[in-house]
Amino acid sequence: MSVWLVVALAAASPGAAPPVHALAVLPPQADLARRVGGPRVTVDTLVPEGVFPHAWEPTPRRLALFDGVDLVIAGGLPFEQRLFDRLRAVAGRDVRIVPPPEDAPPHFWLDPDRARTQVRALAAAIAEIDPRGADDFARRAAALEDELARLADAVGQRLAACRGGAVVTLHGSLEAFAERFGLRELALEHRGHDPGPRRLATVIGQARAAGVRAVLAERQAGRRPAEAAAAELGVPVVEIDPLFDDYPRGLRALAEAVAGACGTGGAR
Repeated sequence: MSVWLVVALAAASPGAAPPVHALAVLPPQADLARRVGGPRVTVDTLVPEGVFPHAWEPTPRRLALFDGVDLVIAGGLPFEQRLFDRLRAVAGRDVRIVPPPEDAPPHFWLDPDRARTQVRALAAAIAEIDPRGADDFARRAAALEDELARLADAVGQRLAACRGGAVVTLHGSLEAFAERFGLRELALEHRGHDPGPRRLATVIGQARAAGVRAVLAERQAGRRPAEAAAAELGVPVVEIDPLFDDYPRGLRALAEAVAGACGTGGAR
């Protein structure tokens, strides 16, 4: 049976009764949806735990999660638009899609301000499906937005000494995070490919000038380029997880890793 036939069969199934059934593409959005929806919303996650999503294609088993879904929360991955277009085409009912914030970069959720934007959109979308819970969703979303604002302030204070400095990453997952907290990201990979000798030498030179103290490697991705760069720099490889399933705890852990890895010696 083809992958898209599975989608068609799943999407055509009758919708489940309340609570609302939401499907988040990635774990961070699943956690935000649970916090906003409370007991009136059940949430599944499409991309499995520990998987590198940029090199992953949905299997029939994972696509079966679309069965009875009322709401899909996007994570901004390349395969999503193709998947969502097909879902809309075959569904015999309304399936709402909560998109990333407008003009959001990859891994946008690592910027808590952009996460707040998606929280507002999420609360509004859930309330359209379950109007009787609208007040509860709005209350939960407002509390979560306040928590994210405080979290952003705390992370900013933790990274104050890194502001204007550089951090080396393997996959380049910290674009939104670096932009929000005033860092310069030096990514080893380029357009999803391992670095060649020239790029590796360039990043190593920039990292050495900036005085970076570690190379950050996403736990879902291979570590070889990160280990090669770290060996040249004489620094450790530190694992990070940008796909955390507990948003406040995950962002704080990321901030701690960045605080220990950043360099400001050659920053301009």
